[in-house]
Amino acid sequence: MNLQEVNELITFNSRASTTQFPNSTRITLVNVAIDEVHTEILASMDEWDFDDKNSTDFPILTTNLKADTQDYSLPFNQTGANDDIVKIKRLEVKMSNRFYKAEPFDINERGRSVAETTDLANDFVESAPRYDFTNGSVFLYPVPTKDVTGGLKIWIHRSMKQFVEADLSDSDKYMGFDRQFHKLVPLKVAFDWVSKKTTNRGLASDLKGEIIELTEKLKTFYGSKQEDREIIIKGAYIDYDTDRGNNNTNRTGPT
Repeated sequence: MNLQEVNELITFNSRASTTQFPNSTRITLVNVAIDEVHTEILASMDEWDFDDKNSTDFPILTTNLKADTQDYSLPFNQTGANDDIVKIKRLEVKMSNRFYKAEPFDINERGRSVAETTDLANDFVESAPRYDFTNGSVFLYPVPTKDVTGGLKIWIHRSMKQFVEADLSDSDKYMGFDRQFHKLVPLKVAFDWVSKKTTNRGLASDLKGEIIELTEKLKTFYGSKQEDREIIIKGAYIDYDTDRGNNNTNRTGPT
């Protein structure tokens, strides 16, 4: 469903024209609804990692390590680009000529000072790096001792593409999740309008019911996209007729 079709469905669902319900308001609510759908997807997905289909690269951030530099700024903007970090999946650091998986760390876990590079070098090793996030930056432990090109890699979940008002009349702009759930966005936008700007409680209730039903289907769908993984659950065998270490002297049951 392209954005022009989304806008037509907003009009259909809300019973409001673009004069009553202007596109400038609609696009704001469209972006809010897309973020809400994205949150539901991330909360319900299996190991099939979701990413916006509008993206042209992989959700992996790479930057260079610099000698004696502990903190590295991460992309953070509100300009409509879909590279805002939503979740961190994995972080690796290249030290001693190879990559090591870094484990998360919080400075409150440490009783000693973290202000001195020498102390950090004594307490953290390159083969077992740690990292902490503070105010849009990642802090590495230990502090890198040399420049390494492409030495920091971060696998992320990133934000969805945000649209502008002109996109609502564009038949070539699409939302970046599976199209069988595109209907959720115009439903959500229409519900926001009807429930807050009209007294038509019956229509609002109908829209809410559709949203709940389709959201449940979305959760089920994204929670089972990876069907190639075979999961087998077996019962654990317990021999209740054996009392180890007591020579069966405390055995219970029929004799």
